[in-house]
Amino acid sequence: FEPCWDAEARCHTSLPINLLSWRTFYRYYPRNPTIQDVVSKLSYDDYEKVIDFRPYLNSAALRVHHSVNMSRVHLLFRALGLRHLTVVNTANNVIGILTRHELCDHDHDGIENEEGEEFLNSVSNP
Repeated sequence: FEPCWDAEARCHTSLPINLLSWRTFYRYYPRNPTIQDVVSKLSYDDYEKVIDFRPYLNSAALRVHHSVNMSRVHLLFRALGLRHLTVVNTANNVIGILTRHELCDHDHDGIENEEGEEFLNSVSNP
């Protein structure tokens, strides 16, 4: 037996380690159909069907106005651990999505808030 970290006890214990071979892992790994397989099995009537995602969507999703300061956007991303944030216009129509990746790229540039507003506008108008 090799020493192994036991997360429950938070200490080292001697537990048997059974390694899974690559061949066994690959044999039992979930297989998902390709998009071509799915499309080939659809009938014409299937294309007319609609899926209602409303029970699974958050109707009160966070959003920011396109003219909000980047410091506030940064605070939202950091405080709430967001991955993306919807950008809306004055009519509350979605005009873009700001991602954590874009925000991180922007943070490294060292751009001030005034230019940050320009950045938010550029997200919606690439």
